[in-house]
Amino acid sequence: MEEGDALARSERLAIVVLAVAGSVLLLVLQRGVDAEAAWIAHPGVRIAAFAIAAGAPLAAALSVGLAVARVAAIAVGYALAYGGTGYAFGTSALTGGGGDFTAICEYALLAWLGGFVALPLAQGVDRGWHYPRLYRLAWRNALLLVLTFVFTGLFWIVLALWAGLFALIGFDFFAELFEEDVFHYPVTGLVVGLGLNLLNGLDRVVTAARWTVRTLLWALLPLLAALGLLFAAGLVLAGVTPLWETASAASLLAWLVLLHVVFTATTFGDGEGARPYPRVLDWPLRAALAILPVFAGLAVYALWLRVAQHGWTHERVYAAVVLTVLALYAVGYAVAAVLPSRGRWLGYSIPVNIAMAWVTVAAVAALATPVLDARALAVADQLARLHSGDVSAQDFDYRYLARHGGRHGREALATLERLEDHPRAASIRERAQAALACDPTCPEAVKPRLAERVPVRPESAAPLPEAVWQAFEARSDERAVAQCRSAQGRECRLLVADFDGDGGNDYALLPSRTWLTAPVLARSGDGWRLIGRLRWPRCTGCDVDDMRSRLDRGEWSMVKPDLAVPRIGGKTLAVEPVQGDAAD
Repeated sequence: MEEGDALARSERLAIVVLAVAGSVLLLVLQRGVDAEAAWIAHPGVRIAAFAIAAGAPLAAALSVGLAVARVAAIAVGYALAYGGTGYAFGTSALTGGGGDFTAICEYALLAWLGGFVALPLAQGVDRGWHYPRLYRLAWRNALLLVLTFVFTGLFWIVLALWAGLFALIGFDFFAELFEEDVFHYPVTGLVVGLGLNLLNGLDRVVTAARWTVRTLLWALLPLLAALGLLFAAGLVLAGVTPLWETASAASLLAWLVLLHVVFTATTFGDGEGARPYPRVLDWPLRAALAILPVFAGLAVYALWLRVAQHGWTHERVYAAVVLTVLALYAVGYAVAAVLPSRGRWLGYSIPVNIAMAWVTVAAVAALATPVLDARALAVADQLARLHSGDVSAQDFDYRYLARHGGRHGREALATLERLEDHPRAASIRERAQAALACDPTCPEAVKPRLAERVPVRPESAAPLPEAVWQAFEARSDERAVAQCRSAQGRECRLLVADFDGDGGNDYALLPSRTWLTAPVLARSGDGWRLIGRLRWPRCTGCDVDDMRSRLDRGEWSMVKPDLAVPRIGGKTLAVEPVQGDAAD
């Protein structure tokens, strides 16, 4: 199965049959879920069944053109893989609560990533994973999927227009028909099959799209390399300390490494072409790749600082795995950049790419199974922090266990509900019981209150009237409010000062994260009005930890341009006025 190989009529029919069969299976499963059938009630069975129906026929359809036995083996292999990982993940992560949708999306992403990376390995095994062929297979699969989904989306846009136009003149038949699951499931499968057939016959389009993407990334790789080298120079001058003062260092550094890997691998292509750059650019590009492990290491350390401060969550487990894979890629590409290779530019990247494909598949499989169950690890760590006193019974995030801890979180709460050997056992039992009793959306009663978490500054202003806390609680859509109600609330501050110059107290909720603004509330009749958003601590040379410490020591004052703003340690914060906010 190569670009340019024409498919026989029987093979084209097989593609359509596979696509329609998958869509019909999805229809049957959805009908079972809607009817609350017992055979699909178990969360593990449900995830596994949907994954098999969506993934196995598609993988087989993309492989048509190989030997029939190979296509059948791929279909069976994907069914077994998705069945096993789907059952394990669903059993662990789904509880029927409000966090189920997020967990389903997590598995969908894992299944897609693992399945996409594994497919060319399965398709190319007959030739010993010959790299040029693996490269072309991977690009062919990616472009066929993208273009087929675009084709399918355009098809449904036309049908939506069809239904809308006829509805204008009183014919609702088409709108009702198109909304029926018995119509849109099999029809979507049919269109996907036809799209794959159509695009399989347009090899020039697929090849042109691949070369277009490669050309664009080839042009951008020198710019990306310059960014990496200049940023490395900036770190030498400024030091790495500023990185730890933000919560975005790990993600930004990970993106830098990921883009280097993707741009370089795409520019390298199948490894059979000429050297892509003149020598004047070759050495800077190699230098940028050689320092990738430094950026990966800094990203790992930044994540470790967050874990040391707040413990593991399932998101941080995912992040740790992603950073580990990226770090291995970075080391491999750095070695390929340093070692000379005869006849090929970065020739040693070939074994790196093949090995890392297997590592990626293994990592995805581990995350979807008990081997590296992110929720089990997170729940165990959070419980250990509670029992060791690293987090108090008051600050412990019981809602996280109920909403995002999956089966392990619910079991942990049930254990805490019977806890005896803890100085705050009574309080823990009460909070655990409330979290277990919450409905899928976790009602307000079990969410941590701002008043329980956020220190008031100056301390002399405490205790605040309950109405102040309620005013901020009512603004649950504010990201600062949500963040300060989490386990990080102790790093937040509620600043009491006269911001609008009316002689009365106004209130600013200062989040711990540096990219969030602080809402400022003022009295307005019997309610509260948002008068501005404080940029905390977005100012030149600001150190969030130092400014928080100065606030705690009372080393601050108010200065007044339009709205009064705090001046802390010689640094003046900025405020964005808000007009027309209704009183609460």
